[in-house]
Amino acid sequence: NIKKDVVVEDSEVQAYYDDNLSSYSTIERRRASHILIEFGEDDVAAEQQANDILAKVNAGDDFAALAKEFSADTFSGENGGDLDWFEQGAMDVEFDKAVFALTKENNLSEVVKSDFGFHIIKLTDIEEVSTQAFADVKAEILAQLTNDKALEVYYDLHTQMAEVAFESPDSLEEAAGVINAEIKTSNWLTRGNNAAPFNNSDIVEVAFSDVVLLDNMNSDVVEVAADQVAMVVRLSDHQ
Repeated sequence: NIKKDVVVEDSEVQAYYDDNLSSYSTIERRRASHILIEFGEDDVAAEQQANDILAKVNAGDDFAALAKEFSADTFSGENGGDLDWFEQGAMDVEFDKAVFALTKENNLSEVVKSDFGFHIIKLTDIEEVSTQAFADVKAEILAQLTNDKALEVYYDLHTQMAEVAFESPDSLEEAAGVINAEIKTSNWLTRGNNAAPFNNSDIVEVAFSDVVLLDNMNSDVVEVAADQVAMVVRLSDHQ
């Protein structure tokens, strides 16, 4: 009911898109293969072995075959050293820095030292950042902003109704007036088997509470459903 009266200007939709552009953009991902030579007992020998393998790659030897033969990372080695797709920050710091410094034209690293050993890294693909066009997400943003504004109004009315119903507990007139609502009377209610929305156990509990039934005062605000429906009840008649 509130949403139909909510107005969201085009400028607000555009501003939200501009301020939240990252939400409509993908993150750059890269795919790389590597050959890992672990430190072992002799770091110098391990680094020399890595440099020897790099020389073979530069001489034209097959990277995948060398990864399968020499890489200490046997899991990726079985797949030619392939590490699948990953985002920046997912790998060891030095490894990450080296991968994201490579380009499609210059796709082979020097020997890179990480916490795991010495790597030779080959960049195999880049998935560039892509951003959804404003026109493609305008309706989605408009719906979200409309809902957000309606919720603000709803919770404001909710608070006003609760305050006035508590301050003037002997009538619903003032509570209804402050939120421009109509007082309605239900059919007879029992402690069970009532028609919606009075099939809600919280409503039944409040309707038969001492405050409403014996003291003849307004109830607290009761949430009827998850989709923002609320009411204050008071006794009209009792059998």
